[in-house]
Amino acid sequence: WLAELLNDEDLTYLFENEREIDISDVHTKYKDYILEGLDSICQGELHAGFYQMRYMSQKRGDVVFDIGAYKGDTAIIFADLVGKKGKVYSFEPVKANYDDLLRNVKANGLEDIVVPINKGCSDKSGVLRAISAKSGAPWAFLSEDEGNETVQVTTIDDFVESNNNNRVDFMKMDVEGMEYEVISGARKTIERFRPKMVIPL
Repeated sequence: WLAELLNDEDLTYLFENEREIDISDVHTKYKDYILEGLDSICQGELHAGFYQMRYMSQKRGDVVFDIGAYKGDTAIIFADLVGKKGKVYSFEPVKANYDDLLRNVKANGLEDIVVPINKGCSDKSGVLRAISAKSGAPWAFLSEDEGNETVQVTTIDDFVESNNNNRVDFMKMDVEGMEYEVISGARKTIERFRPKMVIPL
């Protein structure tokens, strides 16, 4: 039904055997960090080194916007790279994912680096609906009227202005087809700070 709704038959693989998978007790080790609840695909991505590639890597002290944070896998990677002088703002709209994000950040003692934000990002601030699994999932699709959960959204420009951010060095967007909306809502921030940007497709 989601594939039909979004007119993309390739999305059906996301739901195969969904009811048979229980990731609540799965522990994933990354360096000296432990994360709970990651699915097997995100476990593999965690160790793939995508964000250490030459033109995408963050450095000590960087300010990172982690847009579509899931349960904190990329937040942990970014926090490790930017260190105690850096900051990682992790946006996750789905409540189940956000709760696990909070737990993973706290369990690894990264509260001074990672700032979890229970909001999605779009081209305007407000409220949308999210389509996702009840227990959280690495995918979540936002729309104005379809979904099983109401979520808050903000624009990056609104967030930067309201929080008086004076730098943004790196932006990662894993937003399931909402790239245009997120970038539109970050136009001023991108023009002002010229951050490195990584957008998984």
